[in-house]
Amino acid sequence: TNNNSVKEKEEENNINDSNNDNDMAAYNLAKLRFVDLTTTIEGEYVLENLFLHSPSATATATGGDDDDAPAYDAVVSDAVVKGAIAILQSLCIYGMQIGVKGSEEQQAKIVRHLFRPGDVSRKAPLFPKAQKAGATAGRNAERSSSDWADDWNSEEVRKLKYHRGTSLGKSLLAKLMRKRTAQGAFDLLHSLRAWSVHEDTALLRSGFPVRFSEEETEASERAEGEDRDP
Repeated sequence: TNNNSVKEKEEENNINDSNNDNDMAAYNLAKLRFVDLTTTIEGEYVLENLFLHSPSATATATGGDDDDAPAYDAVVSDAVVKGAIAILQSLCIYGMQIGVKGSEEQQAKIVRHLFRPGDVSRKAPLFPKAQKAGATAGRNAERSSSDWADDWNSEEVRKLKYHRGTSLGKSLLAKLMRKRTAQGAFDLLHSLRAWSVHEDTALLRSGFPVRFSEEETEASERAEGEDRDP
């Protein structure tokens, strides 16, 4: 009996280690993917931390026991995680459009300053393989991973805001049976506590950075430690 208990404990530990590994793999994919999509670094952390959801965390959040939590697949598909990140990014872009009025042409002028030579036509869908009619948000997640950018930086954020790809965000709102409007996207992000009720969506739309990059922060810290004047 004791041997069986030890064996069961070892198996439980192995499962927990596997869950932690998958949690961290998903989290590492999401890390820094929401820079300039919220006005605060705390908002970025909220969206990144959505990818840390082990069964025990789910149970805690729902007030249930671990046995009540949904089964956690030991092998989490990178494609699904990447797609989920793209969906949340799209939701942020959709939420930024709150208060924006006018024709498509007028709305395009608002982000015209973000255009750079070499950008593809704005008429081209940002996530072409995720546009299939009737596709659910989960299926969209797998398809949109094909548009994944390995190096996420300010240039990728600029293109994301320039193209205003909102279809994935709309699919998520439909899946959750929420209003498929910019207000609906804003409200969902606020309920997640990623955005405040006074989130400056005009600043986010503008494409101007809302905080220093890690490289800029490190350079500033190095400069602060210099004893001599430049």
